[in-house]
Amino acid sequence: PTYADESVGVSFSYPEGWELSKQQFASNGPPLVVAYDPKQPSINAFLSLQPICGDYPTLGSFGNTADVLVNLLPPPGTPGLSSEVIKTENKGSRYLFD
Repeated sequence: PTYADESVGVSFSYPEGWELSKQQFASNGPPLVVAYDPKQPSINAFLSLQPICGDYPTLGSFGNTADVLVNLLPPPGTPGLSSEVIKTENKGSRYLFD
């Protein structure tokens, strides 16, 4: 299956048998979309859309992909949490992380 949000031009595929959860934390904010294995909910993938505030003209204002990644993943050694970055990519004005 694939989750797509055409209003912002993003999509991601997730494994068969996984479930999708979409949470809206602010009425006008972007959603947090999580795909997870219902048999092992601690195994998941998520999509977090973060708008750039007016005082930051570009995503590059936050640094390169490595700088931004620090804010997306738990610090190494966080008890009970782990993560893996497969690939990072600069694509025009967007940073992509797998």
